[in-house]
Amino acid sequence: MQDPQQQQYPYPPQAPLPAMSIKNDNQNYMPAVQMQPIPMQGQQLVNIQIIKLDSTQICQITPHPVQVNCNSCQEKVTTELTYKRGQGTFCCCFLLTIFVGCCCCIPLFNKNCQDKIHSCPKCHNVIGVCEYRPFS
Repeated sequence: MQDPQQQQYPYPPQAPLPAMSIKNDNQNYMPAVQMQPIPMQGQQLVNIQIIKLDSTQICQITPHPVQVNCNSCQEKVTTELTYKRGQGTFCCCFLLTIFVGCCCCIPLFNKNCQDKIHSCPKCHNVIGVCEYRPFS
């Protein structure tokens, strides 16, 4: 038997094999197994977390029409947007009045400064509201 310190390996270590599917006795394919890489020195592992949002949460953060499942009619639809003046709009008008003295009416007519109301085009149910926030 050789001394472990003197033992030499004839081949360099191999890279991990790609994912493979294996057949079992019932001829059904088993799911592939994926190997996780080991970080090298100076590298960091990044964990990505997938968060599932419901229709209302998506509409609260998106100021554009989005494709969602309607909670009322259970259809997959692209939302219709309507605009409404909200607290953020009036806050912006107030701040313009204090600091500029004029132009305070601009947010009242600018759709970017208004709340966006997402509704279903089929049943006209309100799915969610994306509120305008002047400082976000």
